[in-house]
Amino acid sequence: MLPISARERGSRRTMLRPILSLLLSFSSISSIAFADSLVLPSAGCPMAHCVGYLSGNVNFQLPNTGTVSLVAHDSTQNLGSSLGLGCVSNGAGGVVACSLDQVFGPDLVVYNGDGAIKWTSSLLGPLSWSSAPIVDVYGDVIAADDRTIARFDPNGNVVWKTRTTGNGAPVSPVAVNGTSILTANANGPISLYSFANGSLLGRLTVTDSSGNVYDTINTVSVNGNAVYVSLQDVANTSMGMLAKILVNPGTTSPLSVAWTFPFVGPSGASPHYDPNTNTVFFDGVSQIGGTGPAVLFAVVDAGSSPQLKWVVNLPASLQAAVAQDPRGGVWAFASGYQYLWRFNEADGTILQTVDVNALLGRTFGVTNGPSSAMTITSNSVMLS
Repeated sequence: MLPISARERGSRRTMLRPILSLLLSFSSISSIAFADSLVLPSAGCPMAHCVGYLSGNVNFQLPNTGTVSLVAHDSTQNLGSSLGLGCVSNGAGGVVACSLDQVFGPDLVVYNGDGAIKWTSSLLGPLSWSSAPIVDVYGDVIAADDRTIARFDPNGNVVWKTRTTGNGAPVSPVAVNGTSILTANANGPISLYSFANGSLLGRLTVTDSSGNVYDTINTVSVNGNAVYVSLQDVANTSMGMLAKILVNPGTTSPLSVAWTFPFVGPSGASPHYDPNTNTVFFDGVSQIGGTGPAVLFAVVDAGSSPQLKWVVNLPASLQAAVAQDPRGGVWAFASGYQYLWRFNEADGTILQTVDVNALLGRTFGVTNGPSSAMTITSNSVMLS
């Protein structure tokens, strides 16, 4: 699943990602029921990057030897999500929900555990492909486009639908504390909705000291009642900032900025928060006053302020959030390069390099690299 710039579109003819089969096969789900609080499954990959921290970690194990076989696939004419974020799952025997990029046909397709289509919806518009849905432990699905956010019950019935406060392409919704859904749109603002009834709980337009408006093209990372957003000036994408935003529904300030960390943008990858080190990893073009082509930042959340831990140079911009390695370190790859790097969380040094060309035995003529974000199982098997 790929964190994609919501301003870009790719080919409409990419078929559903092979991750669909893996999501169908490896995880667990409880029985179907209706609930007014959002409960994410402990296994599966129920949202963009699988968990609120955007770690890319999936709580199941895969064998690290042997052959790969196809478990299930869509045999209809449904097209894939192209450069979008694709599919989410609440586990084996449950459902897989996919945002698709189709001129004709549904924009949201939900599959049973055996790969058969359970239900489809054309409620959302063509930009829904740029936003991964959320699926909870019961099979409820939350999905959004540039105009509407909606909740569907396990049978595809619309529980509620709400007109969004933004007018740009959506970025994947995230769950906050089991009661709220937070969304961000290109051109802003950041909005908070009730999971129970879809009512708008708050919205926030982020500005700098000069009044410039910022938006995001990346998924938001969640840390309890705080979220981290990698932002850029709407009118000048070279002006970027990482913002920590506090989420307190029911108060006079349901969304408020705790601190910001300025950098030279834009940022192409969603931020990842590691609760073990209280560190946010994200990319940019450079530090303020520097030049490109790209850098990876590690910034510690010190509560009321950010503290730069380290910054390292990259050969090109990132297009996907870093993935947390259960053994330690974070994985990243640069656009147009054949290498995967595992960075030391303490100082940013490279712990491991994987040459994808060499791994595939293709060393001439083409550069092979990931086409989606990296996902890592609990026994450190990487899917990309």
